[in-house]
Amino acid sequence: MIVLSAGMQKSGTGWYFNLTNDLLVAAGYQDVRRVRDQYRLHSILERRNCAIRQLTLLNLGCLAIPHFLGNTFVIKTHREPTTSLRYFIMSGVIKATYIYRDPRDAAVSAFEHGQRICGKGQTHSFAKLETMEKSLLFTKQLLVTWDRWTQSGLALVVRYENLLANPLQEVAVHGVSSSRIAS
Repeated sequence: MIVLSAGMQKSGTGWYFNLTNDLLVAAGYQDVRRVRDQYRLHSILERRNCAIRQLTLLNLGCLAIPHFLGNTFVIKTHREPTTSLRYFIMSGVIKATYIYRDPRDAAVSAFEHGQRICGKGQTHSFAKLETMEKSLLFTKQLLVTWDRWTQSGLALVVRYENLLANPLQEVAVHGVSSSRIAS
């Protein structure tokens, strides 16, 4: 199985992805970074957090190869669900989670992240968020993807603030156990 760790930018998606990966590894499944190396998936799973930029039939089909060879692993995305992704979810190849955050907090986090990046003289998409107004406009665009995930019924939806405040209760609310994750 492939677990898709999707999420709103600036809502702990990297942390949530790594938590999911660590839980799968602890349960005896594969670390996605080893799967990426073994199956030469670097062009599909980018950076440390193994982000998949495009949820296309070709990319998802390439990821299905290690799945059908007995590997269970997690991948990360900020993208909205596609027709191809829906097919893989409905067929049971992929199970998805979606983490989101109060958009106001995401806007502030994006702005502050951009300020830190600019202060270091680095470039990144968040560096373009020079004002809170630009950050709010950026976050408003994230709400389209949020709506498509939360209204689709395709994913286990988790609110970042709830997970931070009481992780055990949040897990219990969703009835998640290590056996359910891997089934």
